[in-house]
Amino acid sequence: MKYACFAPDAPMLQVVDHSKGEPDSNEVCRNMYKESARIARGKILPLHELHVDNFDALIIPGGFGIAKNFSNFVDKGYEMNVIPSVKRVMCDFHDCNKPIACICIAPIIAASIFRDDVAVTVGGSNDDSVVWPFHGTAHAVEAMGAKHIDTTLQQVCIDRKSNVLSCPAYMCGTAKPHQVHENIGMLVSALRDQILHSL
Repeated sequence: MKYACFAPDAPMLQVVDHSKGEPDSNEVCRNMYKESARIARGKILPLHELHVDNFDALIIPGGFGIAKNFSNFVDKGYEMNVIPSVKRVMCDFHDCNKPIACICIAPIIAASIFRDDVAVTVGGSNDDSVVWPFHGTAHAVEAMGAKHIDTTLQQVCIDRKSNVLSCPAYMCGTAKPHQVHENIGMLVSALRDQILHSL
């Protein structure tokens, strides 16, 4: 599968010192586009250049930065809003009935935009704080009006009606890197099947 990486050209909400798991007040504000270019090894385009006609599907990666920078979920919870550039792209793919795959915490973006028109997973909704330390996210999904489907790290959620796929990845507190790799691989395989099915 061919792919291209895109990111909003906008400042990050805050810089996090991941060795401490807290905001780094000594660091100057960083740009999402430039930081994404580092991760994508320079092969990246600004999000405003993403046109739905040029692609068969959309993947929204996970990570806490998605919750903090693509939305105000961290501050507002289920009353969150998604930044306009991300909302436009997701609505474009949804309106064209092209598959959207959301990884880790990214399903909250789909839940916020599509509300009662979508079913997603962020893993388990039970209060097992070891396996599912972010189980409150599942309850936020439901509070937005979306349907949350409990899954394990060996499963993905496929909402064929809305054409949205999701997987928990590192929402699982006991996940090992190879398990996350396999979980995301399952999602990408399911996404490929959805693309082929729609041709």
